[in-house]
Amino acid sequence: MVRFHIGKQLARKVFPSKKILPPSHFDMVDWEHVSSTLQTVPKLFQLWAAKHITGASGTMSYLSHQTRDSPLCPNCNSAPETAHHLTRCPDPDRIEVFGLSLTLLDNWMAKPHTDQTLRQIVMEYLGHRREVSWGELIQGLPPCYRKLGQEQDTIGWDGFTMGMVTREFYQVQSWHLALSSSSLSPHQWMTSFITHLLQITHCQWVYRNEVVHHNTMGKNKEREKQTLAEQIQAELELGVVDLLPEDWRLMEVQLEDLTGSSGESHRYWLLAMETARIVGQVSSFPQTGIG
Repeated sequence: MVRFHIGKQLARKVFPSKKILPPSHFDMVDWEHVSSTLQTVPKLFQLWAAKHITGASGTMSYLSHQTRDSPLCPNCNSAPETAHHLTRCPDPDRIEVFGLSLTLLDNWMAKPHTDQTLRQIVMEYLGHRREVSWGELIQGLPPCYRKLGQEQDTIGWDGFTMGMVTREFYQVQSWHLALSSSSLSPHQWMTSFITHLLQITHCQWVYRNEVVHHNTMGKNKEREKQTLAEQIQAELELGVVDLLPEDWRLMEVQLEDLTGSSGESHRYWLLAMETARIVGQVSSFPQTGIG
């Protein structure tokens, strides 16, 4: 707990200078659950999250200050690749990966443990990719949703897609779970929800890296396909380890032969498996509150 408070105070000082969050918005974020979520994910994932939030994740824009390479996004080539661009890229393949991540989130939120009005608002907001505000989605809804939407609009798109959610999510879900048959605790729900949000952005980063690697190693396509086949085989050998029952269906997906394909569907499948296993790991943690 002492470590958490020290980290929070450090972030309070650093975030304004990095233009991540102004001081007036900082305390709207449920930092307790953000912190507890990051403690449940792999160390390398934690490192990526820290670099991404501070803008030091190795984007083309960041690297261009050290090299003579172009700062443009390697996917769309239409805008500088900054950390903010990651979830805004208009490249069709990136949009497809984004949609896959949303499907995984929606499948999880469709279960009884989630307030269905909240689910609808979240999916509408993410699905429109910054073209609609929370304020537009909460019109006419009860006060609890209106307060949630107002605060989340203040935190912004980039904060939300990096798991910076308002405390009002916890309040809405606490009321819902108190009346639900679900055995999930509000703390567990928050941890899984934030994990899904982080994975939406992380999947964009992983796919982006695949494209950069493909462009660099394109001359040796057979070697690339062999590596991809080995990654798929490793996942199949793991079986349903760390997967929630509702995600076991991923093991039944029939992928076309790699020999005559570009491998795109295989990469999508690997991203889905990575997300599902991390969510499964988070869900296995004890149902305890914070502090």
